Amino acid sequence: MSSGEDAVGKVIQNDYDLITLDIYMAGISGLAALAVIRNMRPHALIALIFGRFEEVLPTDVAYTADVMIRKPVSVSTIRGLVDAAFQIRNALKSAAELG
Repeated sequence: MSSGEDAVGKVIQNDYDLITLDIYMAGISGLAALAVIRNMRPHALIALIFGRFEEVLPTDVAYTADVMIRKPVSVSTIRGLVDAAFQIRNALKSAAELG
């Protein structure tokens, strides 16, 4: 995706289990996109990616992310996120089948 608007558009069109957002995206920031996306996909695992340690994040927005990951992001971290999203999806499906 090339912008925060693209990210929001993709989430509108698709039901993702895992969403990764960079804080700095073209157009609206990843933080602004996060605020919108969390409302649209409350059960998706959302990872917020950032680069500099000294970045100060607005707590009301940053805490809506499930995990915050510092760059560079390793392949094993991505695999872990995919596995976690899969487990969340399965747990929600199992819970829905109880009722």
